[in-house]
Amino acid sequence: MEPEKIEEIRKKIKDEWLLIDVTKVDKYNQPLEGQLLAHTKDRDEIWQRFRENRGDLLVEFSGALIEEGTVAML
Repeated sequence: MEPEKIEEIRKKIKDEWLLIDVTKVDKYNQPLEGQLLAHTKDRDEIWQRFRENRGDLLVEFSGALIEEGTVAML
């Protein structure tokens, strides 16, 4: 499987947790490309898969983290 741009992976798989093996980063060490290892709607499952793999791994959610119209304070 060939590496893909992280943004393309996010666009293909919406509203799921992604586990990506990062293959290319920018000068600020931000991930640019990688290989999708797993995706699921279950956050706990993706973290289990994370623990089973090695490498430069990225875990992220490919959807909105809060519902539209909701206000969050940090």
